[in-house]
Amino acid sequence: RDAISASAMRKLSEMHHQDLANTAWSIARMGISNEPLMNSIASRAIRMLSDFDPLGISNLFWAYAKMELKHEPLLAAMSAASLSNLNNFSAQHLANTAWSFARLAMSDEPFLAAIAAGAIRRLKESTCFDLSILVWSFDILNLSDLLGVILPDAVDHFADELEDGGDVGMFWFDFANVVAVHVPPKRREAFDAKFFRSFLEPVESTLLNLSGTEVPHALALDAWQELLHERQIPYLGPHYTGMVLSQLGVRIV
Repeated sequence: RDAISASAMRKLSEMHHQDLANTAWSIARMGISNEPLMNSIASRAIRMLSDFDPLGISNLFWAYAKMELKHEPLLAAMSAASLSNLNNFSAQHLANTAWSFARLAMSDEPFLAAIAAGAIRRLKESTCFDLSILVWSFDILNLSDLLGVILPDAVDHFADELEDGGDVGMFWFDFANVVAVHVPPKRREAFDAKFFRSFLEPVESTLLNLSGTEVPHALALDAWQELLHERQIPYLGPHYTGMVLSQLGVRIV
């Protein structure tokens, strides 16, 4: 890893804008901690921001957020450069950028409001992943007004369009936990029906078998582990953890 960082530092003066974005993204992805290198990338990137496309900008945001490096001159410059270009950001670029702000605990409300507006325009192309990290980001930053803007249409999109099979459980639970707090029950009936049928009821049923005596413990444990693996459910989230524990007779004080 030291060799990778050293090589990147030597080549930095020759890098174009896409090279900078790719290098920052790769360093963050590999978990290489080298703040001097990231500061050097930031200094060079600031001078070239007009050349970056939405993918490059969102990758830069993501890289610094992943490494929890709050390089304020770069972040401020990227926000300013992106604001007039958000119409060209895909749903994933918008969501990743919002996630980066939340990860760094940055609440630039005008910029994030523009992201929310862009996300509504891109709603039909949004995946479970895109919407789950977008609303999670607004929730973490306590941006209730922006959740009020995005959630009604996002709830309908989940209920009507998005896949509920396969390994998307984490995204559904993340989204559902925010929805449960911010959307009235009547407004989320269709979403809840789909979420309960596809995710919550299988979780409750499998846990009831695991905690009871009717199904051999080894079989119940295998079924529970298989469910978590196949549906990719690493956690239930605060709201639904409490609900499931209550169903199991566990009293939370």
